[in-house]
Amino acid sequence: METLTHYEEELLMTLFPFTGIVIQEDGGYSSLCPELDVASAGNTPEEARAMLLEALALHLEGAIEDGLPCLRPIPADVDPRNTTTEKVVQIPGRHHPTMPLITHF
Repeated sequence: METLTHYEEELLMTLFPFTGIVIQEDGGYSSLCPELDVASAGNTPEEARAMLLEALALHLEGAIEDGLPCLRPIPADVDPRNTTTEKVVQIPGRHHPTMPLITHF
């Protein structure tokens, strides 16, 4: 899967300000957008973030093309924002020089 171009990433983050969460796992990093219940993974926090942005773009494109609702939040009891954040990692972003542990795209 190809990663988004700089322009595509900027457009996605500007038009759709969703939450992106990157969590350290055994052997890599998982990433999640709780508002859309879209997830991905990567070997580094930056790769997990990039793969999540790609997955979000594909999800939104498919939902819009098929006339389906885009939002489908994850249940509160499995939302990482409501549980421990000790394995949630901080990664820099283009719009936020110092992003919080739970980062907003």
